[in-house]
Amino acid sequence: MENSIKWGRTRDFFAAQLRAAQMNIYSHFTEWFDDTGLSPKQFAVLYVISLNPEVNQRQLANVHSTERAAFGETLARLEEKGLIERKASKTDKRAKVASVTAKGEDVLKRILIGIDEQERAFTANLNDAERHMLLALLLKVNMPHRES
Repeated sequence: MENSIKWGRTRDFFAAQLRAAQMNIYSHFTEWFDDTGLSPKQFAVLYVISLNPEVNQRQLANVHSTERAAFGETLARLEEKGLIERKASKTDKRAKVASVTAKGEDVLKRILIGIDEQERAFTANLNDAERHMLLALLLKVNMPHRES
């Protein structure tokens, strides 16, 4: 008797395919990220700061849905690495604002190039139109569901 397993519709289950893709991509991505010297969370925070110079720390913590203490630790690590600088806000002396340093900009450029390369590798079996369509569909699926 041949050792064959019937899979039925399991290969058609959306959640199973999405989870398999996520696990495959995430494991490679986190291994790659280890070599950058930053965690994915630290990168995300650094990137958002680069797009919003002198952003208020409170605003950043709210965007990243993080407790202020934990978020403060992330900012402290970025500051220790010389990637950001924090100073008192010009408009609210009680608040601190964060900006990316020149070193931080260099690190960001290098990581963004690497992310582009990683994403190309993950989707190597897709053409450009399929790659754009996949991203558009994932963005649509990940939109918060609203009550009608």
